[in-house]
Amino acid sequence: MAAPISTTYTQEERDAIITHVVEQVATGRAIVTVLRDDEGMCSERAFFKWVFNDEDVEQRLARARELGVEARLAQVDAIVDGDDVVSTDGLSGDALARALWRNNPKMQRLRYDARIKLAQMLKPKKYGPKLDLTTDGNALNKPPVDDAERAAALLRSVEQRLDPKTQDLLS
Repeated sequence: MAAPISTTYTQEERDAIITHVVEQVATGRAIVTVLRDDEGMCSERAFFKWVFNDEDVEQRLARARELGVEARLAQVDAIVDGDDVVSTDGLSGDALARALWRNNPKMQRLRYDARIKLAQMLKPKKYGPKLDLTTDGNALNKPPVDDAERAAALLRSVEQRLDPKTQDLLS
């Protein structure tokens, strides 16, 4: 775990940290993971303060997040195609256990599903499930625009559902 380099940062240090985080987020890494695991990073609090106080940084980070979704989806191909299968030759102990765990088909499916669901959450318009607003392939009827037409349509709908014995009451 990397410790913050100091509590006060020069503009050059701040820019270097922001650039590093933005680049890493664009490759699909989470901001908190980068800040926690990479050498020379600031605290989450300091980083998010910079983001909220600088619109340019906020926009760069938003764009990096979009690219990060694409990068994570690219990992789906590797999972499905088996490109990220780890060789177990010469491994033992924990390293062997991790490789076997990663190569397990159920784990690969979980990793695949997690990346797809993440993309759907982060970019629902592009990757979310599509809602079909048709009936048997035909477009739904548009509701009447005029209030009088809307009221008449509602009354017709009610009349159709009434018992024939009680329809005389509406006449």
